[in-house]
Amino acid sequence: MDQILDFIGRIVAYGGPCVVFAFLLFRFLGKSWIENKFAQRLDQHRHELSLDLQKFRVEVDSKLSGALKIQDKEFETLPEAWRRLSKAFDHVSALTYPSQIHPNLDEMTEDRLVEFLESSNLRPTEKQEILQAENKVQTYVEAIFWHKYIDVRRACLSLYRYVALHGIFFPLK
Repeated sequence: MDQILDFIGRIVAYGGPCVVFAFLLFRFLGKSWIENKFAQRLDQHRHELSLDLQKFRVEVDSKLSGALKIQDKEFETLPEAWRRLSKAFDHVSALTYPSQIHPNLDEMTEDRLVEFLESSNLRPTEKQEILQAENKVQTYVEAIFWHKYIDVRRACLSLYRYVALHGIFFPLK
């Protein structure tokens, strides 16, 4: 038994420092190896997150850019549509206003009547018809009606075409 204890004592005496040295070496190298692997994985994860962040930024920027372009087009088209609507409304109002006042052409002198007709947008044949008519006011009202009617159609058609062409940019809210 003494020999066994002596043998174990020698193993501990000679092998103990080796075991301690091996343990410390393994601990140091293992720790640095684990830290190195962890750092590599952490860098890889950061790189992946950075790529995802860049993709997200590009996606957000493109969507925001598209939304801003649509809003710019809305701000551009709405005032023009409103202008055309207002013009069409003015023409319809001028045509349908119940108590329209017309100049009394029957009581004008020949020179004044010619001067008045020259300043109007009537065609030469219409002007001639008014000059030769018995009831000049009624002939003038009928002639000017069709000019107003054509103006209404043009204004409404202009509005319709504009809305049909740019209606996608009008907000529905």
